Amino acid sequence: MFLEVSAIQHFSSVNLNRDDANAIKTIHFGGYERQRVSSQCFKRAMRQHRAMEEARAGNESYRTKYVFGRMAELLELKDKDSKKHKALAEYLTALGLGKFEVPKKGKKKKVDEAAGESVADGQVLKTLFFTSDRELAQAAACLRENEFDVKAAAKAFQECYATLPIALDIALFGRMAASDVTLNVDAAVQVAHAVSTNEIVIEDDFFTAVDDLGSEERQGANMIGTTQVASPCFYRYACLSLDILKRNLGEAWETDRDRAVAGFVASFILASPTGKANSTAPHSVPDFVLVSVGENQPISLVNAFDQPVYADQHRGLAAGSVDALMTYLGKINRFYDWGSGRTAFLGGTVDIERPQAEEIGIKKVPALKALLEDAVTACREVGV
Repeated sequence: MFLEVSAIQHFSSVNLNRDDANAIKTIHFGGYERQRVSSQCFKRAMRQHRAMEEARAGNESYRTKYVFGRMAELLELKDKDSKKHKALAEYLTALGLGKFEVPKKGKKKKVDEAAGESVADGQVLKTLFFTSDRELAQAAACLRENEFDVKAAAKAFQECYATLPIALDIALFGRMAASDVTLNVDAAVQVAHAVSTNEIVIEDDFFTAVDDLGSEERQGANMIGTTQVASPCFYRYACLSLDILKRNLGEAWETDRDRAVAGFVASFILASPTGKANSTAPHSVPDFVLVSVGENQPISLVNAFDQPVYADQHRGLAAGSVDALMTYLGKINRFYDWGSGRTAFLGGTVDIERPQAEEIGIKKVPALKALLEDAVTACREVGV
């Protein structure tokens, strides 16, 4: 069983996601250059959004290299507890969280207690690890109860790990632990790169900065530069496997399913990347959202925009993109019977001819709240 979400979202003068050369990310699609926002960028925005925070309340999660420091806090270790610090480092490695960075010869920094530094500040994993408050609290408890015996504590944690409640966003987005495959969690969510429906035109924004305390003799700009901006209308798509989510949540499926679904759909719709946020305020919301729940193979509708969409005097870019999507969906429905076995609903700010949606069997909803309620109800009724 799958839940799919498609959205059309228009931005003006933004730079949401940049490459290693500090340029706006682009992709050639259908023979035309389009603006792109990576799936990783949107997934982080989703995890940080308030809707997801509310969904996972009571079991906060985070991707971090600083697991040692958090564990040291839970265990209330002091800097003088050198043996316990060593045991903790060995314990975290034994649990499969990864290896620690080793300072280069002659680069080891002395701890400055006066500056608020501690021994834990120097213990950093080589790679990020996705974990949660409950996991670290249980790991700390096992180490404490076994009096810092690394092997005994690691065995105790492994015995209780299978029944440990998993954080919602780890259940949704998954986790890879190269050091220990037993810590891996298959992702229930797949998020596509957002691609602009329009052929993108990137502009260089010239800016200056003036010294507020400069004298009349020192008039003029004290700093000049350029940054790229563009105005994309994105097609966005994501798919949630309810079967994988159920497997990840385990016994918590019945209690956490509704929160997980509502948090996923709401954060997908409302979250925006924060690239250049202070200088562009990219706080637009989708003008169109389509949600479906069913057993059939997921189908992205990105090919509706193989040919770029252009605005005209009657229909803007967002409305034109919705028209192209619905036209393509009609073709997909006729050939692949898209509506069969699916419960679907749509909504947004763009006017859609009712027969166009009803022909495919799509319910129109008046507000985001109703859409979220319908998504939760549909997932509950499919009987996964």
